[in-house]
Amino acid sequence: MGRRELQSLRALASDYGIQLAYRNALGHRTMATTDALFHTLRALEAPLERINEAEEVLQRRRGQRATRGLDRVIVAWNGHVPPIHLTLEPSHAGRFLSVSITGENGATVAWEHRFRNIHLQNRFKISGVNYCQYELKINKRLPLGYHTLTE
Repeated sequence: MGRRELQSLRALASDYGIQLAYRNALGHRTMATTDALFHTLRALEAPLERINEAEEVLQRRRGQRATRGLDRVIVAWNGHVPPIHLTLEPSHAGRFLSVSITGENGATVAWEHRFRNIHLQNRFKISGVNYCQYELKINKRLPLGYHTLTE
């Protein structure tokens, strides 16, 4: 297996939220093996038959996410919301992003961001279409319960 294939596999695993390394009981950093990543991806039902398909699967997955905009599920632990990845076409760059979070009790908190003030994490092209991936940070502590994020 080539270096590029391994990089693609690791990128796909990371995109699925798989931990690429961990610290063992002695405190030594241990990298996940290629086999472990491949089989974990298969267990998560990634459409992957062979390792050399990882780049294609990753591009397809990014394309699907790009048309969706926001991740479907974001888990906030102890009221802290992790950075939210928002993928859009570059034409939104000069606009505002309106965000609202509605709690299970119906209470809504809403605010706006200018795209130029949101961290641009990545630019990429899928099937000839340019996309920008932004990282939105919500610095508000959420109460316990189920919340809905809308853009």
